[in-house]
Amino acid sequence: MPTPPRGFVGAGDRSSRLGLCRIAAQAKEDLFGTKNTHDVSTASYIWIADEFGHWTYGVLSGLAICAIWHWVAGRFCMAPGWTSFGYVALVCASFGTWVWKERADLADDRGRAEAGVFPLDTSDIAWNVTTVLLYVGLGLALGLAAYAAPWWLLVVIPLTLWWGLAVAVWWLRRAIAFQQAGGPYLYRLATFKTPFAGTAARKQEQVGLVASMAALANRAVSLWDVCLGTVPAPTIPEPACRHLLVTGPLHSGKTSLVTGIVAEFAFAHGAARYLTPIDLLESLASTQDDTVPMEGIVTLTLDGRAGAQDGSAARIMSRIGRTSPVARHQMPRTCLHDMHRLPGDAGVDGSGHG
Repeated sequence: MPTPPRGFVGAGDRSSRLGLCRIAAQAKEDLFGTKNTHDVSTASYIWIADEFGHWTYGVLSGLAICAIWHWVAGRFCMAPGWTSFGYVALVCASFGTWVWKERADLADDRGRAEAGVFPLDTSDIAWNVTTVLLYVGLGLALGLAAYAAPWWLLVVIPLTLWWGLAVAVWWLRRAIAFQQAGGPYLYRLATFKTPFAGTAARKQEQVGLVASMAALANRAVSLWDVCLGTVPAPTIPEPACRHLLVTGPLHSGKTSLVTGIVAEFAFAHGAARYLTPIDLLESLASTQDDTVPMEGIVTLTLDGRAGAQDGSAARIMSRIGRTSPVARHQMPRTCLHDMHRLPGDAGVDGSGHG
């Protein structure tokens, strides 16, 4: 099986797969673990670095704005009231530029998603925008208070710790679920552009089936609920089938499709596994001697039970059947074979019948 990225903290038992202890252990590894240029960065590490950068930008820009305005106010002998007003106004103006930028990015995402096969998770994008603005705003407030009114730090610092840590726990829980799925990269279904085959009704049916298996849904997130810890766990419907096999020629979009399913399902806190033919061959070589490599297969297993552990690929495939998982004539039929016929795919058995 492939080696997980350096710095990745394993899944552990079911009850703690996405618990606070797991999140704390992963954050500790991301913050203080050894980092090398030849190691793959984890999704949780990238998120921490990203939002720490937003917060640091807010702090530094708040301090810089106040320092420049202090010099201007002293240069023109402004009254203390105008000086204080200038501090607040300029910091608010800086925050306003971020609001404008994030709104423009949101509109751009919606425009690009119109050409996609799957709908855009607008609630997720909006929550991401809220998160960015939160950390930038907390940083600006901290910089303003530290320079212009130090006694306000008694309010700003507790709010920063409360809101910042609560939001971090929410995002890190999702990042860890994605890491445990073992996807090759982050890809969302909204960016999938390869059209499905068939009539318009058939295409719509296929999109609905894939979206259902991926637990794709607009789940609105409230900042207040996150800070209070009252966000309900995502509801994941029972998967139509737990083992999905996608075949197709090169450049047909099969890897992107499965990677998108993995990401969406993991972001809903579901337990997923992404496997390639090489992973299957390596794990089954000791028990399967009649395997024939099958080019262009991506294998995925989904489990809707939060915290479920599927184990090795050998265990996964043993539940499908003790047949060679990489031989065309022995490949068990799955609902995805009937559902998704990629352009140029002659079918699983090469007969054209799937």
